[in-house]
Amino acid sequence: MTKGNGAPPNGEAAANRPGPSFVKARELAGPAWLGRWLLRGENTGGSLALRECELPVGYATPPHMLLHDDVSVMVLEGRVDFACDGERAELGAGDCAYLPARRPRSLNNLAPTASRVLLVFAPPVTLETMLNEFDRLAAAGNLTPGEARRLATFYGLIVADPGKADA
Repeated sequence: MTKGNGAPPNGEAAANRPGPSFVKARELAGPAWLGRWLLRGENTGGSLALRECELPVGYATPPHMLLHDDVSVMVLEGRVDFACDGERAELGAGDCAYLPARRPRSLNNLAPTASRVLLVFAPPVTLETMLNEFDRLAAAGNLTPGEARRLATFYGLIVADPGKADA
């Protein structure tokens, strides 16, 4: 195994990596806001988290920026328009996007049906915790636009036009 630069991994760093983690789908049951966790940071020693999301017809995020989290996205089904840092791409099943932290971004489900995406947070810094809070509040029927904005700000998600966050 080699590092991204082709060098072998540092023996000490490799020894400190977590062992394998296997999570069965039934262990992930429960209400969730737009999706479900496939792997959490606690399953990977904090190296990554995976979340599968279903984007309803017409779903769009307002322009926003994450202060702490890089996100990679793979479109599993449907068509999604991604914008990040002034660049735009329409992606379909099998296509991927990398959205670095501190760059403005948005997404829009273009499909006539729900689209499914896989989100990879590597490493999961704060967004995993924020989405867990969204899940908890949504399950209790208490995820209001105002509460979503409060949590987003607290966890470093900056919405460019807060007026659009209610849509």
